[in-house]
Amino acid sequence: MRYLITTANDSINVSKFMKDGTEFEIVIFWENSEEAVEVDNIRPEDTAVIAIKDGHTGELVFRVLKQNGIPDDHIVDFYMIFDLYIPAMTADRVMVNPFYREYNGIILGLSHAEVGFLSDNFSMPTANLAVSSQDLFYNYMSLKYVTEKYPEKLKDVKYIIIDMYKYNYFNFDTSLSKMAIMYYSWGGFNKDPHNYGNNKNFKNSFEDVQEYLFALRTKRITQRTMEIWDEMFSFNVDSINKETFSAYYKSCDRSGVLTDADIEKYNYAPSNVAVRHEDTINENKKWFREIISYAKETFPGVKIYVIQMPMYEGGWIRSEKTYGLWKKDFEDIIRNTQKDLEFEYADMTCHPISRERNCWQDIEHLNYYGSIRFTSEINSKISINS
Repeated sequence: MRYLITTANDSINVSKFMKDGTEFEIVIFWENSEEAVEVDNIRPEDTAVIAIKDGHTGELVFRVLKQNGIPDDHIVDFYMIFDLYIPAMTADRVMVNPFYREYNGIILGLSHAEVGFLSDNFSMPTANLAVSSQDLFYNYMSLKYVTEKYPEKLKDVKYIIIDMYKYNYFNFDTSLSKMAIMYYSWGGFNKDPHNYGNNKNFKNSFEDVQEYLFALRTKRITQRTMEIWDEMFSFNVDSINKETFSAYYKSCDRSGVLTDADIEKYNYAPSNVAVRHEDTINENKKWFREIISYAKETFPGVKIYVIQMPMYEGGWIRSEKTYGLWKKDFEDIIRNTQKDLEFEYADMTCHPISRERNCWQDIEHLNYYGSIRFTSEINSKISINS
């Protein structure tokens, strides 16, 4: 017997990919408690398809089935197999987006740009390649990678936005940080280890990390469950939701509002603020110049906007004594680079939106409403200059 364990919303998505003739004897809507109890009636010889997008819920259902003796080969995780058809790396995922034939803008940076800019709200098609914890080296590698691999989608790039985090950004190396593995898992550029071999936080090799991340993507998939999926479903790019290829989170994930507790627990002096790394700073000066130079050589006439993203005012007041110490050095690097490479620099740390708590998910990140507001303003500026 074939079971489908899903939710009302997920069932709509699943139905788009079902092949003609695919039928389930029993469909269990997990949010219906009277139906959910039916999972205990599934037998080892049955096939159970879990089609629940929420990872925690899907994991719970999987554990219950395993506890009830259902073998791995009889449990099909619809979304885990579906996700194998979607590139893990943000640079690829954004570029293969079938909803855009080409891009006229590119966004580079970290999580502040990843969630702070809504690509769909720009007047011109814009590829948001920002990833949480992405440093200047990986910004450069991402830009070079997509330019070489997807030239047809980037044949008329008119502007590039570079999110420069905070004043200590030149002191940050993703591959040497505690966030390295998380960065790769979030869709960061994973084809070059950079300085990961010198990372003292992890004993695993870069190859080990790559294998681990692939194992995470396939942990509930067997050869037999792949075969079952192929029997029942077909991957149809025309049926995929636009958000599947987006570089930002769904609105429901970004609708929180900054609390007093968030302000109190925020780390105002992380290690890349407290400790100066001259080798990293010097290397990042080079990568910053490389980004600007490469962009200008590759996209003649491109306008480049280098931005210090806003920060919630209450957080900036508390962190000014630590992050503020880096401001002069940071601005000196910017000015020195501008002597022979043209780009526009804007420090928006204390932008008016920084005073509006309802625009903030946390100290550093705009929520969905804040992103709408901020994207609209930046888009207007770009449109005027284009």
